[in-house]
Amino acid sequence: MTGEYQVTGDVASVSSSSQPVRDSDELVSKGAEGLSGGIPAPESDVDADGIERSNEGIRQQFGYRSELLFGEGYTEAAPVMAHETFVLGNTDILLHLANGVLDGTDAGDTMRHIAAVMDGEEQDEEMDAFLTECYEDQDECRKGTAFFEDTVLPAIKERTGHDIRHVLWLCDCPEDVIGAYGTIEDIGEDDIDRHEVGVMTLSDIGEDGKLWGYEHEIDRPDLDMWW
Repeated sequence: MTGEYQVTGDVASVSSSSQPVRDSDELVSKGAEGLSGGIPAPESDVDADGIERSNEGIRQQFGYRSELLFGEGYTEAAPVMAHETFVLGNTDILLHLANGVLDGTDAGDTMRHIAAVMDGEEQDEEMDAFLTECYEDQDECRKGTAFFEDTVLPAIKERTGHDIRHVLWLCDCPEDVIGAYGTIEDIGEDDIDRHEVGVMTLSDIGEDGKLWGYEHEIDRPDLDMWW
């Protein structure tokens, strides 16, 4: 369960919602009718190392996004993960990693505790103060960024060998970009880009997309005619 911070007094609380809050949620409405030529991805599972693979064992190769909705240029791993978590109030990154590649690690236990405090399942005044400070510093979210940079990303590297430096939200197919974040009037076929996926997933919220982790700067989108 996820939510958006509501700050009252000195404590940041979380109001629950059925889906993670994204920056584009207030800009567009749902609807995928009218889009043709999409390339559905095969059903997939996530290996123990966090790598997405199809049921046939073929690694997922591409994902799709629209810069009109997701915002261009924000790809540094720690700041993006901190903003998603401590500013927007989403617990999906914390729980995806804590219950996946970081399960059984100190970092994973800490992330699971943070998510429980955010969801109101556990009480921790010190953590409440930390969450409040992160939210009030939302333009830079320095403490939240430091948590992911100094604790989470090194733990991922130790467990998987992947040195994650950049991230990108991608949907599995073009239709999901429309269905989750807009209508055909909001987004045209020319506004959807295809990217190669990263080395592992850091969050998976189904048709609303996956947060892919990369060990290098992200290449420009594939602009070939692929529709």
